[in-house]
Amino acid sequence: MERAADLLLSGKRVAILVGNGAQRSGATQELLKLAETLGTPVFTTPAGKGIISDDNPLCMGVYTRPLGSSSSGDEPVQAFLDTLDTVLVVGSSLPHSRTRALGLRLPSNLIHVDIDAESIGKVYDTAVGVVGDARV
Repeated sequence: MERAADLLLSGKRVAILVGNGAQRSGATQELLKLAETLGTPVFTTPAGKGIISDDNPLCMGVYTRPLGSSSSGDEPVQAFLDTLDTVLVVGSSLPHSRTRALGLRLPSNLIHVDIDAESIGKVYDTAVGVVGDARV
């Protein structure tokens, strides 16, 4: 956890990606507090939508790309992601078919928190992996 905190605090361009696991664990308040404390933008997977209000200035929207589409449905979101040096992924297994296979690029300073140990580092190299509930 200390290495994850160091990466989050030393990152110049940091964001949080939230998935369904955060919804299921009821981690809304914890994630919102973290994002506000760090001043960090939050974007979600389709299953994580709603974890942070669309009206919140830190909300960057949903990363999604139409299945079977040859072009990204999220060029603005990916353009934003390309500027980041650190991403905290919370409660998403980052399944290949919905991330890398569709062109999602993430920075090398990737902190991945998920309840499923097998998903951490499976699709993207992970700087720090934390096995646990999203409320951690």
